[in-house]
Amino acid sequence: METEEIKVHIDNVIKKTFEVIQEVYNRQKENSDYSESKETSRIIFPHNRFDEKRISEQELRFVFVEQLNKEIANSNDWNVFYSVETPTKDTYRFSDTEEPRIDPNGRSGNFDLVIHDDNFKRIALIEFKANNPAPNEY
Repeated sequence: METEEIKVHIDNVIKKTFEVIQEVYNRQKENSDYSESKETSRIIFPHNRFDEKRISEQELRFVFVEQLNKEIANSNDWNVFYSVETPTKDTYRFSDTEEPRIDPNGRSGNFDLVIHDDNFKRIALIEFKANNPAPNEY
């Protein structure tokens, strides 16, 4: 499959993911009386012990995977797979103050989600971050 075709599929997944996560964020909160989004996602945003909505990247990750699976099911020619917490092939030295750097004595990082083609070759590396993190956090 050509790179442009892959990009179109991934763009479709991202677009639909953001539509669904916005719907979920607006309507599906713990202790809410709304329960009609069966067509979009069954995930909800839980509340913490202070009764505040807890937001993490995990909701986004799960909705993304739901939409990825739908995109695959609705396509005749996009036969892909995915892995989660996929180790990087290089090893890195991590620091709180500087960007990670390649270091043979370092450790592997992890990609939140990797999309693989039907030969299990990595074709897209996906990271999910909540609350606008600084660049050195991903």
